[in-house]
This record gives sequence, C-alpha cells and structure tokens, in this order.
Amino acid sequence: MSPAAETLKDGTCVLIEKILDLGARFVRFRALGVEVFQEPGGRPPPRLLASCLPNGLVRGDDPDLLAASVRSGQALDHPVGFDGEAHGKRPSRHVVPDPVEDHDPPGPAERHEAREAVDQLLAVPEVARVKDVVSIEEIEHPDKDARVERESAYLFELVERAQATLADDLVGVYAGGSWALGGYEPGRSDLDVAVVVRSPLSDEKARELVLGLRHEAFPCPARGLELVVYTLDSAGSPSVEPEFELNLNTGAGMPFRAERGATPGEGHWFAVDRSVLAAHGVPLYGPPADEVFTAVPAEDLRPVLAELLRWYEREDPEGEDAVLNAGRSLRFVQDGAWAGKPAMRAWAASQEGTNADILRQAIDRLEAAAK
Repeated sequence: MSPAAETLKDGTCVLIEKILDLGARFVRFRALGVEVFQEPGGRPPPRLLASCLPNGLVRGDDPDLLAASVRSGQALDHPVGFDGEAHGKRPSRHVVPDPVEDHDPPGPAERHEAREAVDQLLAVPEVARVKDVVSIEEIEHPDKDARVERESAYLFELVERAQATLADDLVGVYAGGSWALGGYEPGRSDLDVAVVVRSPLSDEKARELVLGLRHEAFPCPARGLELVVYTLDSAGSPSVEPEFELNLNTGAGMPFRAERGATPGEGHWFAVDRSVLAAHGVPLYGPPADEVFTAVPAEDLRPVLAELLRWYEREDPEGEDAVLNAGRSLRFVQDGAWAGKPAMRAWAASQEGTNADILRQAIDRLEAAAK
C-alpha cells in the first residue's frame, strides 16, 4: 500500500474507487485520497463499500479485513466489506493511528516510540506483491490512449458476462493478438480474447456465451471479436493441435462464426495465438498468462507458421495482413519473439517484389528452417 503510513482513525469512512486500467501492469485503486496499486491476478471484490454508518460503526459483515490487509503488507488484496446488513460492530483499532516518519516529533503510537522501526509497529508476515510503483502515464499500453476507451470498457464488461455465465468454472480471461503486442489500431484491428475454464464446456454454456457475446447483443467497438475458450489443460499444453471448446468470431467487420472444432485447414491459428498469449497475454481476470498458457516449442511452431502463410497464399496473397504475417513469422523464427503487425510495415516496405512474392519467399524460408 502506498503510502503505508496513511492515517486511519476511528469513524473514518473509507472511500475506495476502482479506476479502469485493463491490461496495465498494475490495477489502480484510490483510497483515503492516495493511490493504491495492485498487480492483476486475483479477483477484486465485485463491490467495495463506499461509506460507513453515521455513528462511525462498520457497515457489512467483514469489519476487520482492512486492518488485516494493512498488517499483512497486501495492497487491498482482500475483500473490504462486502454488501450486506450492517451489524453495528466497531471498526478494528489495531491499525497504527498516525504515520511514523523520520520528521515526526517524538510521541507514543500504540504504546511504541514514534521513531521505532515500522516493522516493530506493524508485523508484516510477507512482502507486498507491489514492488515498483510508477505513474499511470509511464505505463506503456494502448488502453492509456483515449482512442481505445470504448475497447477497454468493452473488455471489462466482457469479463463480467463471462463470469455470469461460467461462474466458478472460469479460470481467467486474457487479451492476446494486437492488444497484447501493443499494435492495436482502432478501426482496423480485432480484439483477440481467450477464456480459460476448468472443465469442458457444455453445449448449454457454449450457447449462452455465444448469445451473450455476439455483436447483435453486445456490440464490439473493434472490427470484431475473436474469442476462443480453452480448458486449463489445453491452455497449458505445448501441443500444436487446435484443442479448444469454442471459437467465436463476431463483429461488424467480420463474418459470424461459432464452432466447437477447428475448420479443416485452419487449425494453425490456435497454436500461434496460444504462443502469443504465453509470452504477452494481458490478464483481464485471473492469474498471469504465463502461469496458464504454455509456449509451443519454436521447432514445432515453424511448420505451423508455414501453414499459416500458405493459407494467406490461397485466400489473400496480395493483402497487407499476408505480408505483415510473413514478416512476423520470420522474426519469430529468427529471434524467438513476437512483434505486432504495425512494427513489420517498415520491414515489408524494404522488401522487393509484390506482397505475393514476399509471401512466397517467406514460406520457402520457413519450410527450409523446419527441415
């Protein structure tokens, strides 16, 4: 919690406001007029109490969790008063009532000298997970740009809809593709989202997800939504096989598709997407992406990338996406790293020949590397 020595007094009304910041390194809360940062991963409380009773009593049924959170060194990582009937208990008084700083005058604070080390006043059993706090303006991610506020709000509501449908079976929701790679372009990019569940998806739950997320019921502000549901086992597998529970494409700029198995000749997309998620996935809900997704070994992915480029050669050999994917695939084979499509435009401009020529040369190089 920053600052750790913020004053907490009896009867203080704690106002906690979540500030939407999907995909950033830290989730930011504002409490008692100061900024509190929390790494994404744990599920935040769905509703935090914003007031207390007029007589200073604690509202709700968890009066001591804020103090426990402060003493444990966690940045509001526990619920703070879920909605419920006020039971009239007094707030916990085990939190140091005044800040302890070097410039404070000597005086008692909970029967200790004011200049005593803080760890003698507050027993911290484990180090808080937030190590480095930086200003929001310094966090490099597209959702800090006002141009994608609609997309950020859309992703936030998508998580809520997934939670409502999947309940305890939901493990996590992750943004991949251009959003994760920093190359999202409003108006022309898709939103790639992966949903991870503990057990195989029933037909009923798959139908509920489709009805709740398709563009007609939940308009996508991007060109479209490409959502894939994986089980925890398939997300954690290094296999190149397209093992998924649901593949949903919906949006104003793409044909609608909802399928439970890969279309023949298009299984390559899923291994590539999981590889990007393992390295760069943005957790919208749930644990970090690299704890859920396992990267596909580079040697196994090379023939898959060649297959992907052959798909472009059949479907759209002169399209921009074809040549940008060609450059990105070659970059991965060379460096083992994924790059956003916009970063490959300079590379494409430096190549000789048509897009189809560049695509064919890239396929030849990938096939040679796979041998």
